[in-house]
This record gives sequence, structure tokens and C-alpha cells, in this order.
Amino acid sequence: MFYATALSRSGTCFVGRLSVEGKYLAVNKKYPIVVSSDGSDSNAATNELTGSAQNGRAYGAIKVDAPGAATDTGTETLGTAKSLCTAHTQAGINVAMVQRSYYAGWRTLSNWSQDPGTPAIAVASGDDHSCALMADTTVRCWGSNWHDQLGNNSTPDSLVPIRVFESGTTPLSGVTAISASGHHTCALLLDTTVRCWGSNANGELGDNSTTDSVVPVVVTGLSGVTAISLGSEYSCALLTDTVQCWGANGRGQLGNNSTAESHVPVDVITAPGVALQHVTAIGAGVYHACALTDAQTVYCWGFNVVGQLGNNSTAESHVPVQVVGPGGAGYLSGVAAIGAGGYHSCALSVLGAIRCWGSNGEGELGDGTNTDASVPVPPGGTPTGGATALSTGGFHSCVVIAGGVVQCWGYNSSGQLGSNTRTNSNVPVAVVGPGGSAFSGAIAISTGSYHTCALMAGGAVQCWGSNVYGELGDNSTANSSVPVTVLL
Repeated sequence: MFYATALSRSGTCFVGRLSVEGKYLAVNKKYPIVVSSDGSDSNAATNELTGSAQNGRAYGAIKVDAPGAATDTGTETLGTAKSLCTAHTQAGINVAMVQRSYYAGWRTLSNWSQDPGTPAIAVASGDDHSCALMADTTVRCWGSNWHDQLGNNSTPDSLVPIRVFESGTTPLSGVTAISASGHHTCALLLDTTVRCWGSNANGELGDNSTTDSVVPVVVTGLSGVTAISLGSEYSCALLTDTVQCWGANGRGQLGNNSTAESHVPVDVITAPGVALQHVTAIGAGVYHACALTDAQTVYCWGFNVVGQLGNNSTAESHVPVQVVGPGGAGYLSGVAAIGAGGYHSCALSVLGAIRCWGSNGEGELGDGTNTDASVPVPPGGTPTGGATALSTGGFHSCVVIAGGVVQCWGYNSSGQLGSNTRTNSNVPVAVVGPGGSAFSGAIAISTGSYHTCALMAGGAVQCWGSNVYGELGDNSTANSSVPVTVLL
């Protein structure tokens, strides 16, 4: 009697009886394995496929089971199969057993999709990688790993999501929020501390060093954190109502009235010795950052060459300045959420309206022009109310509106607007599904440099745009101008 066991990415062990000999199973897409009565090829498949489970990538293994271990109805004695999966999974995972029937069509790894997996509850997109926070408080990342930003104790890129490891073979867990940027990633933990991994050339990991890390390291002296946001080569954390940042600071993006980089967190200040206070949310862009206050106003600091600080100026500021109102009158108010992108910023109002400011060369402000603006302007074509989520990317922006519909605008060279074209748009356009079908059901959005990801109501993640490094997570490197499902 022949059995197929499969260890999924989520740690679930599937087992089912193969009714006939001669079925083929591709092993890492290298060569077929023929199920034969002597079991030698079966054992080879077992060793190779379950061995790859160290990064959560094992999809199948063939094993010859003991005679009489199953009946014709498929009710298996699962002890042997469970031991097989347990022996090759990460330490500490409680392997669950799920019975399945297998078919002649189960021939390649790409066809394996029987594990619904753990649902995602948040998504974060960096330059050319993305990460998902799972309901079990673990993190999975995919895409470029050139600077170790996937955090899996390895360096190759990954076309599918892989677990972030705390150390060795122990997955990072207890995570409540994630943020991804240029070449590093950070996670906020239940104990209110922060772990970061990836590039550390400017101290952006916050561990008082400039050494890159393939696994998460603790940000020095930081606790009581409620939110995190990452810029290009720096990071920021929201504490009770103040902000601390660390890493690169050549444009004053740390907000501490200096341009000296810091390898440990420093306070964002409004004056010497006076911390910016009453902050409820933060957003970090390439070289500038913004903060939302409990008065529903916005302050920004850092690089300002195209007006991304929104203070009706293009002068760089090393301390926070308040964003002015539309047309430069008064100050922007009634804000519920903010986003800082490459060289532009956006705000979502309590009524669901959008205002953006800064660079507009690619239409990233969405106001129907390509003219930079140092004061907030409204994107054209969006509803006056009804937006529920906002994200600003490298040179594009996206919002979620009623019904989980997504609209994006700006640069579209790789299809990052999701409009089934690669034409830039300086007004919002709807993200469409395959074949031009309607796209809906999104509850959150995250924009990278040249790709975009959406968290769906059921816990799935869909991404679109550039896929050169596998940042769409669909086990390919083909760009897509419509959403594709991440293989979580």
C-alpha cells in the first residue's frame, strides 16, 4: 500500500492513500518520482521533499506504509505518517493531521493547493519584498532577500512566502504588527518590543550596530511600542504618544534636529529637549516621515524638495512642521490616517476623503495633473467620503473604498495600479480582476515601490505589479497588472 504525505507551509500534515502504483510526483520540479514496490524511489522522495520543510516549503513525500494500515474506504492509521511529518518540521510546531484523497492530477508541486493555511491578518510591502502577519502571530515574507529582509536565516530570494525565524528553526511568534521598507523589515511583539532584520548599513535595525541580520534582532532600549513604520534606511516607532526613530538621517528624517545617523532610537522633537507628543499614528517615507496627532492634525519632517512635508514650502526640516490646509489656508484637520510614500504624502479624513501633497511627476497625487504640490490637494474621481484604508508607495497611492473595492493612481510601469494596463494614471483607477472582472473584498492595502498587495476579507492576500524578485508570492517572476493570489 502506498501513501502520500505532505507537510504544508502552515505546518499541517496531510496524508492519503495512493490507489495505484505508477503515479508521478515532481520533486522540487527537478525530476519525477515513480512510486514502485521496492520503495527505494519513494524513500528518496521522502528525504528530499520533507528536507525542504526547513523553510516551510515541503509539499509532498511518498512513503510505502505497512500492510494493513488502511482500508478501501480510506480510513488510515496515521501514526507513521504523523511521525514522518513531525521529524522534518520545525521544532515546536504541533503537527495536525488532515486526511485527503489524492488524484492522478497531483503531479507537480504547483498543483498542491489543498491546505487552506492560516489566514493573514495584515500585509506589508517593501521595495521588492512583502510580508504577511498570520493569525497565529507568526510572519511570512517573500520576494527579494538580497539584504536578508525575509528573515528566514538564509539569503536566497523566495517566490513563495517563507517563515521568519527567531533563531535556528524557531519561528518568530507573538507578533502584533509588521512593517517593510527598502531592504529591512520590523515586527512589533506582544511584549511591546520591536524586532528588525535585513540591511543595517545605517543602523536601521536599531541594535547599536551596522551589521546586517538574517534573523530578527532586538531594537535596543525600546519598549512600550504601539505601532511601527519603516522608511528607506531608517525606522520609526510610536510609543504611548511620542515617536522614536533610528537609522539614516541625512535629510533629518529622524526628526531629532540633526542629520547624524543613529544606531539606536532617538526622540522626535519639536525643540531641544521637547518631544513631539499626542501622536496616534506614524508613517515613514523614503526620506521623510509624518505623524498624526490626537487633535486629528498632521506633522511631517525630513526631505522636502517637492513639498512632501505639506507646509507650503520646499525647505527641508529636521524637526516636525505642521501640514497646512488645502490651498495653504490654516492647517489640515479631521484626519484619521496618514501615509508617507517615496516623495509624497497622503491623509485620509474621518469622513473618508483623501488629500495628498508632494511629488506628482507620475501622477501620485491623483489630482488630474502632474504638478507637484506643497499643500494638500484632493485626488480626482474618488468619492467625497467612503475610503476606509490608505497606502502610499514609491510613486503611486491606493485606497480601499466601499465594498472592498480598491482604487490606485500614479506610476504604473509594472502594473502596480492593478488596472490591467501599464499606463500611468494621474486620477484614481479601479483595480480589476483577471479578464477585467470586478475586484472587491479588500480590507487593507499596502503599496511597495513597484507592487501592491491587498489583504482580503477571508484572510487571503492578493498582489499585483512588479514580480522580478517574486514579490507577488505566486511562485513566479512574471509581472502582473491584475491581482494574483499569494501562496500563503
